[in-house]
Amino acid sequence: MTRAARALAVVALVAAASVDGALHAGRIPDFPLASGRSLSLVASSSQSPSSLHRRGQTGIDKLQFAQGSYNLIVKVGQVNLRVGIDTGSSDSWVVASSSAEAQEAKLPTYPLDFHSPSLVVVDNNETAFAVSYADTTGGQGFIARETFVLENFTISNQAFGLVQHMNVSFGQGQDGVSGVLGFGFPRLSSIAQTVEDAPPIMERLAQEGQLQYPLFGVNLAAETPTLSLGAIDSDVVNNVPAVEWHDVVSFGHFAKENTSSVHLHWALQLSSVDVDTTSIDITPTYAQVGKRSLALLDVGTDGFFGPYSAVGQIFDAIQDSRIVADGTWAIPCDTTAQMHFNFGGKRFSLGPEDYLIGEAQGNEGICLSWPVATPPSPDGIDWALGAPFLRTVYTVLSYGIVGKEPPLIGLYSLANNTAAHDVIQGLTSTTSTTTTTTTSSTTSSSAATPNPVRADASTDGSLTVIPTTLPNSLLETPTFTTPPYLFTNVPKPATTSGYGTSTYAPALRPFNITRIPIVALPVSTIVTTDTSGHEVTTTIPVPSAPPVVLGRPSAASRGASAPAVPLALALGVVLCALR
Repeated sequence: MTRAARALAVVALVAAASVDGALHAGRIPDFPLASGRSLSLVASSSQSPSSLHRRGQTGIDKLQFAQGSYNLIVKVGQVNLRVGIDTGSSDSWVVASSSAEAQEAKLPTYPLDFHSPSLVVVDNNETAFAVSYADTTGGQGFIARETFVLENFTISNQAFGLVQHMNVSFGQGQDGVSGVLGFGFPRLSSIAQTVEDAPPIMERLAQEGQLQYPLFGVNLAAETPTLSLGAIDSDVVNNVPAVEWHDVVSFGHFAKENTSSVHLHWALQLSSVDVDTTSIDITPTYAQVGKRSLALLDVGTDGFFGPYSAVGQIFDAIQDSRIVADGTWAIPCDTTAQMHFNFGGKRFSLGPEDYLIGEAQGNEGICLSWPVATPPSPDGIDWALGAPFLRTVYTVLSYGIVGKEPPLIGLYSLANNTAAHDVIQGLTSTTSTTTTTTTSSTTSSSAATPNPVRADASTDGSLTVIPTTLPNSLLETPTFTTPPYLFTNVPKPATTSGYGTSTYAPALRPFNITRIPIVALPVSTIVTTDTSGHEVTTTIPVPSAPPVVLGRPSAASRGASAPAVPLALALGVVLCALR
């Protein structure tokens, strides 16, 4: 999302633990981010045409990039809504029909006057919900329970936020986004801390054994970004043993915090950063975190960030760079410098096509660039790696298994992946013939909008022009006072404390490829005619099923009855939350 992706829901946890200080969150700068072949469809695979593909207890769906976020359609009760996916927060929420902001933007909303038969009222709608982001956006409302349908998974009685007031920019009309689906750990969830037996959606799927394996995979690259649940996308990862696995970092506890969990964020240790052959000093801001810096992987932010000291060194290694705003550097648009990140194994590289934000308006040949520098954060996370980094890898996030396997992060480089290269060109590799498919009309999303490998680039591959005014003189790099470290202790890495039910058999520690499920989107066979008149046969993902109507109950469900949502009382909750 074009806003800070890591929710400040943790602030509520810190406040409850009587700990002062702001928390680290992904930050977004103030500026916006902005072939000669004939094609004929000649045959379709025997698989049903749908954006949804089932394989037992796995699922895969296309993601759409819109309004600065990667999103998909979920069914909440009797209505379909588009929600952004976010690994930097844990709570899920959607906009209610009583939201004046949503009404003005004509966004699809959850209809409070419909009386969904699966809606469960929590404490007479008096349990306030609030979510805040580091860019000062957020929303307020109340907590309820409802049935969610995500891909081919049905999660009943799921606690979520119904937001009635917000200042988050979600776009306009049917193309807008109506909420957020949090994929973070339960310790980061304000709902889980407020309502009894109310874990986040993904933790429930792992605890209840609904997933074939307690993990999910994210592919943000190319024209068909995907989210896979319970399995790895075999269209992208054509060599599963090449996935590099890392422990999720353990965090200490806040003062008086009542939990034994040590997992807070999808964060891992960062071993080194280089620009071409120049090594960057990435000594951690806080000695308590150990010898290596900590990096958050955050699908919910479309930038990436680091500490001033390291970011300054990165741009010192790029000729003719200079700081032009708070934490933002400008560099020549024709730079060829490569940025390399190492987490203790292979090197993951970003080229200019990945890290350039866009050309500064009125300054031909001068581009703004990621990373953006940020002040020290008291949770010890120095780096937040969002979409520019995540588009270069396939990311697997595993919740682990109780008593058997810890949470793990898997990274698979797309740099030399032939199949991924084909996807980037708009062509995909053949789907495994052993995959079985079924369809669902209730959760089929509209076709993913083709977006370039860089979401901030224009459709013709040129750089977006960023409306900004560059300073006429050199700016000094600011200095900051480092706030006290947030946690009272530093736990040892958790070796077996996972979240998936113990009935799962470990597949990642020790590694057992036969136990790792794979899944792929259904495909269609097409014939293209090149400029020489030769026919070339290949496969592409099948078109999506007709798009569902967002924000409106189906005709069959309109006669259903359910407990009413007391609108006046709900609005009172919002007013209390705003005080």
